[in-house]
Amino acid sequence: MLIPARTDTSYWHDLIFGRAEVEFLRGRVRFELDGVPMDSAPFPSAVVTFERRQQGWASTRTTP
Repeated sequence: MLIPARTDTSYWHDLIFGRAEVEFLRGRVRFELDGVPMDSAPFPSAVVTFERRQQGWASTRTTP
């Protein structure tokens, strides 16, 4: 899932760190509406992937 990369929040430490694979995106995400570019996100973003494995959740992997 695409989420704000707010690593200073309690939800990041409680729900993501150590429980999911994390890919930090370089720069700010920008979306379009009907083909018209909109403003960039006001925060950094990350793609977080949760995997179900036989013995629990996947460990965290971060990449630059």
